[in-house]
Amino acid sequence: MLKSAIIFAEAAEERRAIGQLVKPTKLFSQIYFSSTVGEVDFLLESTAVDVVFCAVHPASTASLQQVGKLAELTTTYRQPLVLCSALDPIELEQLGAVPARSTCLNYAAARAAITLQLQQLLGCADNPPGKDKAPGTLIDKATGVYNRFYFDRILDQEISRSKLTGRPFSLLLIEPGQPPQADHNGWGRQLPTLATAIRGQVRTSDLLCRVEQQRLALLMPETSSQNAQQVLGRLRNSLAECVVAPSLPLSFGLASAPFNHADRLALLRAAEASL
Repeated sequence: MLKSAIIFAEAAEERRAIGQLVKPTKLFSQIYFSSTVGEVDFLLESTAVDVVFCAVHPASTASLQQVGKLAELTTTYRQPLVLCSALDPIELEQLGAVPARSTCLNYAAARAAITLQLQQLLGCADNPPGKDKAPGTLIDKATGVYNRFYFDRILDQEISRSKLTGRPFSLLLIEPGQPPQADHNGWGRQLPTLATAIRGQVRTSDLLCRVEQQRLALLMPETSSQNAQQVLGRLRNSLAECVVAPSLPLSFGLASAPFNHADRLALLRAAEASL
């Protein structure tokens, strides 16, 4: 079912910029444009709105005040708030510009990544636009995460975008840390638990996939090597408490782009080299 949204920004060009992010996803049948918090309040009260998009400028006190007011409104009406910025979402969080229970979109993010992020936010990630005739074909049934086919497609798009724009992204591989000859039957049984634990620790824009029988891959758009290391550190700590850790230690391999002559195989090999 298609959704409705409010796009808020004081400047008309910013409202257009956000519209250019969300319209290509084809998730919304109705989009309202607003330039005042009062208008947003009226629309939330009088219309069926599923999400509010808002431009944010961390260096502007006025912008942060508006974001705070919108956060209060969306909490009252129980609707998600999505912040749109030219900054990396992790940078926004570090600057303290992200209210609780809100999501971030980057203007330079790939269309596929934005679509996936909004699908997950709106609860329609398992049935992307254009896939109504074959729901679930991009999902690994054992884990509930995306499969290798979808991973390859999105990874190729991220590599192309990075080459054109110079924007970073990172890839994290996760697999058993035991030698190949060890018994990995426990891995298959605990893989769904592990996948759920990982998804609870990463952004909605990050793409978790099962790419091999014993390997998960986490694709992190708009994430530099430094920020990816922070994500890895957080995952190591949180997964140490997961039921998988005591019986089946994990190994992690990390690689980041852009780098010269990058392609899918080169990026995977770079991540595998650090496993």
